[in-house]
Amino acid sequence: MGTGGGEGGEEDQLGQRPTEEQGATDQLQLLSGRSCSMVNVNDSSRNRKIVVVVVVGVVIEVVVVVVVVVVVVIGVVFFLLLLFLQKSFAQVLTYIIVTVVCKCPNSLPEWHVKYKV
Repeated sequence: MGTGGGEGGEEDQLGQRPTEEQGATDQLQLLSGRSCSMVNVNDSSRNRKIVVVVVVGVVIEVVVVVVVVVVVVIGVVFFLLLLFLQKSFAQVLTYIIVTVVCKCPNSLPEWHVKYKV
């Protein structure tokens, strides 16, 4: 009578030779003292971890895309201001700082009044 260990030419009770996989499964059940169906209990927590990692990855990707788009839009607006106003880089930067950041109409340069941008 076979031991279920998958050794040599032994046969089990039904007259079939156990495969190596069946023998390994039997040994696992003997060592753990429980059936193999209970071995995969942690699948739900593993799936939760995978979902969290995927969601965090998507959020990071969206943030990076938004930052890149904002930087490109600011660059294009700045370049168009340089072309439209035909002023130097420093003058356009001063114009942006004064009008957008400070919002101080009294300190606008004289060329701003001339062009009424």
